[in-house]
Amino acid sequence: MKQSYTSITTAQLHPQSFPYAPPFLLQEMAVCNTMHLDTHAIEKELIKTEEKYEALFDSIDEGFCIIEILFDRNERPVDYCFLEVNTAFERQTGIVNPTGRRMREIAPLHEDYWFEIFGKVATTGEPVRFENHAKQLNHWYEVYAFRTDPEQRQVAVLFKDIDARKTVDQLKDDFISVASHELRTPLTGIKGYTDLLKRQLQKPAKNGDLLTLVNKLNKQVNRLSNLVNNLLETTNLSHGKLVLSKNWFDLNELIVECISQLQPITPKRRLTLKLATYPPILADRKRIAQVVTNIISNAIKYTETDGTIVISTTLDGTNGVKVAVHNIGVGTEQKYTGKVFDRFFRISSTDMPSRSGMGLGLYICAEIIKCHDGRIALESTQNNDIIVSFTLPYKV
Repeated sequence: MKQSYTSITTAQLHPQSFPYAPPFLLQEMAVCNTMHLDTHAIEKELIKTEEKYEALFDSIDEGFCIIEILFDRNERPVDYCFLEVNTAFERQTGIVNPTGRRMREIAPLHEDYWFEIFGKVATTGEPVRFENHAKQLNHWYEVYAFRTDPEQRQVAVLFKDIDARKTVDQLKDDFISVASHELRTPLTGIKGYTDLLKRQLQKPAKNGDLLTLVNKLNKQVNRLSNLVNNLLETTNLSHGKLVLSKNWFDLNELIVECISQLQPITPKRRLTLKLATYPPILADRKRIAQVVTNIISNAIKYTETDGTIVISTTLDGTNGVKVAVHNIGVGTEQKYTGKVFDRFFRISSTDMPSRSGMGLGLYICAEIIKCHDGRIALESTQNNDIIVSFTLPYKV
């Protein structure tokens, strides 16, 4: 006699030998065996999935960890515990066997900044990307952190050591600083002598040719001096050392002053002003003059003879004023519009063979405007025009 239940087949070769094993009991045994086999298959799949996860987890070059943020009674993040780490974690941090340990135990003087930023991610759920120096670990890191479990306040952290890049950046900044100071000393002397010579030569009319030569020399000295100042300015900006001296002033009046100072280099180029009426603004007048002068002089440099430049101011809603410098018929490739405010970026000489510069002017302008909580942008229109604009709030 043969009976089959699900995937289990039972055979009674000697029915009289199982007086206490009726068919329903055999059916129950078959169901139990099937459930056992199904559970075993699920466990095997889970093991395979876990192995794939661990392989991926450990194959990442960047350090990775999952941490639980620990808060004090006032809900202030004060520590975190390592729940999981990958193989690269130890290589990136130098911390051995961190799992289950607290950061305060591993590095008692670890900066509060780390606890605060990870605590904010755990409580708000907003991911964050940043660079920071861990002094006790003696490394610079680029970090991306996001919340994984809001109830347990767990955060996943992906990071990599950027010491090499920071070293290169520091060497570059050191070079700029040293070169600038070395150049500034002789330039100061040259500038003083040429100014003195110029005043002496202005008296006798017969020295006109010599005066022209000295003026050209003075122009080159001014050019070198501006270059040195830009290099120093760039270093200060990259380290967040820009200090603003704010006061109330009329921006339209400032623009007119800047244009009048640029008149000697604007022959045969038409400058058109379209200035709106608006209240005075609170800003660093000297710095904003630097921005206006740089943008207009750039427009002059990239505008052909007999070209037109339109300088306008408009109200930006109710919160600020927008200044725009419009080069008509100049144009630039779209690929450059997102890069022109980067430090040391220059349009290649094959595209603009007659233009010169170090790629610092617009970078400095952008940083100055950012320090005023403003916005700066470059637009290349379909009509082959370029518009460089910046917006300042009334109170910055």
